[in-house]
Amino acid sequence: MSAQPSIAHYRIVSKLGEGGMGTVYLATDTKLNRDVAIKVLPDAFALDPARMERFDREARVLASLNHPNIAAIYGIEPGAIVMELVDGDHLRGPLPREIALDYAGQIADALEYAHDKGIIHRDLKPSNIKITREGQIKILDFGLAKLSDHMVPEPGATSPTLTASGTEAGVILGTPAYMAPEQACGQAVDRRTDIWAFGVVFWEMLAGRRMFDGASFSEIVAAVMRNEPDLGAVPRSVRPVIAACLEKDPRKRLRAAGDWRRLLINDVAGPPRRAARWPLIAAVVVALGAVVGAVFRPSIKTPAALIRVTEDPPVPLSLRAHGPTIALSPDGSRIVYLTATQVDRTALAIRRLDQRTPTDLPGTDYTDSMFFSADSRWVAYVTNEGLFKIGIDGGARMTICKTCTNIRGLAWSRDGNLIYGSLNGPLSRVPASGGEAVKLTKLENGELSHRWPALSPDESAAVFASSRGAGEDDALMALSLRNGERTDLRTPGNFPHFVSTGELLFMRAGSLYMLPLGRGLKPSGAPRRLLSDVASVLRTGGSQFTISDTGIAAYIRGYIDEDHLLLSWISADGKVSPAAAPADYVSPCLSLDGRKVAVRLETPNGPDYHVLDLERGAMTRITFDAKAKSYGAVWTPDGRFLVFTGEASGHGIYWVPSNGSSPPRKITETERGVSPESFSRDGKWLLLAGAGTISVAPAAIAADGVRLGKVESLFEGEAPRYSPDGRWIVYHFYQSGMSQVFARRFHGSEARYQISTGGGRNPVWSRGDQVFFMSNGIATVNCAEQAESLRCGAPRPWYQQRLSLSPMRSFDVAGDGRVLAVTPPIEANPGPSRVNFLFNFGASVLQAGGLQ
Repeated sequence: MSAQPSIAHYRIVSKLGEGGMGTVYLATDTKLNRDVAIKVLPDAFALDPARMERFDREARVLASLNHPNIAAIYGIEPGAIVMELVDGDHLRGPLPREIALDYAGQIADALEYAHDKGIIHRDLKPSNIKITREGQIKILDFGLAKLSDHMVPEPGATSPTLTASGTEAGVILGTPAYMAPEQACGQAVDRRTDIWAFGVVFWEMLAGRRMFDGASFSEIVAAVMRNEPDLGAVPRSVRPVIAACLEKDPRKRLRAAGDWRRLLINDVAGPPRRAARWPLIAAVVVALGAVVGAVFRPSIKTPAALIRVTEDPPVPLSLRAHGPTIALSPDGSRIVYLTATQVDRTALAIRRLDQRTPTDLPGTDYTDSMFFSADSRWVAYVTNEGLFKIGIDGGARMTICKTCTNIRGLAWSRDGNLIYGSLNGPLSRVPASGGEAVKLTKLENGELSHRWPALSPDESAAVFASSRGAGEDDALMALSLRNGERTDLRTPGNFPHFVSTGELLFMRAGSLYMLPLGRGLKPSGAPRRLLSDVASVLRTGGSQFTISDTGIAAYIRGYIDEDHLLLSWISADGKVSPAAAPADYVSPCLSLDGRKVAVRLETPNGPDYHVLDLERGAMTRITFDAKAKSYGAVWTPDGRFLVFTGEASGHGIYWVPSNGSSPPRKITETERGVSPESFSRDGKWLLLAGAGTISVAPAAIAADGVRLGKVESLFEGEAPRYSPDGRWIVYHFYQSGMSQVFARRFHGSEARYQISTGGGRNPVWSRGDQVFFMSNGIATVNCAEQAESLRCGAPRPWYQQRLSLSPMRSFDVAGDGRVLAVTPPIEANPGPSRVNFLFNFGASVLQAGGLQ
């Protein structure tokens, strides 16, 4: 949120900084004529009534704090909080013992005061402590961490603050370097959590360095869970205090902040009273025992504790992805998001895990999927234009392979080769430096595709999913990259991943499993389920799960069942009603009278075209050869025939009676990828499209079938449809990296009229003046011809839910204005996706018996 000239009676002067809870401004209180600090909450927070109600309620409690060492809260304004402006420096070490003791005393007094009122700071650290010119400690943001539910991390190269609900199980709130072990494990926090942070801050005041440090979030948390404090780095007199504050078991930790002075040896305030000697001796014994035990304890490797963190992603994630919308780098330092700038337009954004704000990767519009290089320096991504790569810091994109499209999974080896799977083909390999792809496998025994390859740790083999189409589970296979031999792992599953210790992870029906492997990648035990409710696209085998080589995993909850799609009528008022039983529908095309629909239907025998009588509910199969790869069917205006692309007797255009009374017959040969799109209303012309070019052919429809004349190119574009009067063609065209809907005269003027404004594709001109197209679901716009030109209004949303993930057209429009669309089940329409991080995944899960 940008600065405003004023908030209530506070005049904004300048920006002071920005953090996870919002932006802080210097302002002047015009009523009291004093300077204040105003923290303006992020829009996502301030516009949420439930959050703001809770914020107002709890902020008023915090405003009741009145202590000289706590920065005061002066007031609450809509979307902002007014605080005392503290002029001073942040706490830094090393400090002389006497000064450190003075500061520690002030901090402890403030903590004890707040704790007695039932308020916990939750995020005590040096950057939240300031020292005024008079040497007075002021603790900032007291208790505000509790108010920052589900906010993203604040900036900081070494110690991000992850904030979420303090009472939600399994969610971390705090800063890793200062979190108590129970806080890092997502358990309940109390005053003893602040006492741990006090002990860390006290030690750092004296030692002048971080107690717990690391190159990543997980390394810092691991140090907190594993390492003992280096008591030799601080004066002997304070060691019992720090030892008592930093007990990993909160039951053994110092109970009250004010008790710290009683544990000092030779405290400057004088010798301890006789009554306090026994607790003092006991604390010294405990501290010495901890130190001695740490020195002489046998080296026993125990799994690090599993750390769970849940975030609301800082960018909207695509819900149209065929595979994962998140990917962790192998070194665990970064995450890439497949963003949805619009429902039908995607792009990539990347962020370091120790930073808050992601960075857009330029030139990645309309990305379908993305994959990291083995060295974590590059991101490979797929668009309809091919396979590309871009550096993690941006820069120009580099072409790897322009013919590598429809990729389903990619593994990037350390020697610079990419092994990728296909939507409808075998595994292939292409150099990351660019070149031609070479096939690595062959489809056998009815296989339709090989997908989602994963390299073994030594990269001598790859495990992939063998797909045999609808009705059969995908099977996991191992491929030797040395001799090309295949091994059936005899385990149904998909989306495999190896972990550094050699175990194989894979997905099955929305659950993550682990399969132990022995020599030769042969299973050495039964699969064990680790996670449930992982968002999955069963049609493609892709799942929302990713894991780094460093033991960080991330996933998105949910269950997307794309194997049972709905064919639904959608009316102008947004009501949805089923038109047929759930099945695997693709690319519906309505007859001109709206009584029948042709759909490609995935069956156990493969994909074939069917005609559904919408009034009677009867389904008639009209093609019977799955290997013919039929697609792009359109009706002749009289409803007697369907024309489609196929390969039954060579690639070309075919016709078939719509009642299935005779087999398809070939009309003409065409280049691959060219398919029929739309007949003119009089049946004299047929529009075709392929390879980014729209073409037309004269047509003749007779009792004995359909004939086509010479195919001629018209102009660049895709998915053309005639207007009802045949005078206009609507289509989409990729322009400046975005697909937009345009209209153009069929004959005469070559002027092009843009219809969509924020992106769109697959337009349909219904009867009347309405043009429907896909954009944020389905949008519509009114267009009318005026003096040989076209005049269109502003596009408006018509249906704002997700359609099928199929790249083919997912809807058609009936004459009465209703839309017939392929949609996922209602329960498969997820809300905003939250990303769940699991740190220490390998050690704590694979070695310690799993998550469940």
